[in-house]
Order: sequence, then structure tokens, then C-alpha cells
Amino acid sequence: YYRNSVYIRIHFQNTENMDYDLAFDDVFNKYTRRAELQKVRTINMGSLYELHYLITEKNVKKEKAMLNNIRIRNGKLNIICSKPGVENNRL
Repeated sequence: YYRNSVYIRIHFQNTENMDYDLAFDDVFNKYTRRAELQKVRTINMGSLYELHYLITEKNVKKEKAMLNNIRIRNGKLNIICSKPGVENNRL
């Protein structure tokens, strides 16, 4: 583990026609030390995926830029960012 690292959970939606396994790799490689996909759930009758990641940020000051890059990629669908252990409401 890294000193001064920030661990956060990111939950966001993604359209079914996008390959979520690889679609965000470049964003996560740029902004995180580690990104682990922990859960995938289909919603909206299978037309959307809800993706849950646990990430370690490289630089906390770049969090907004990372979230903006995810928003561009996922068509500006909802994103929830929280500390691990904090329960989130549904997207």
C-alpha cells in the first residue's frame, strides 16, 4: 500500500453496448495506482450496467478530472464516489 494514498469506491452506470472490461482502462491507468472491478449489476431491464470499483488514486487533486473523464465515456450517466465502508444510495 502507498503512503498518503486515498482509497475510494466509484459506482457508475455504463451502456450495454460498451465493453466495460476495457472501456475505462486508460482513465484508470492515468489517474489511479490500482482499480479493481468488484461488482457488476444489470439495471433498466439489462440496458445498463452498474459498475462498482475500488480504486487507489495517484493524486487526490485530480479526482474531479478523473470523474469528468468517466462521465464523458459513460454518456454523462450518474457516478457515485465515496470512501470504502460508506453505504451509497442506489444510482
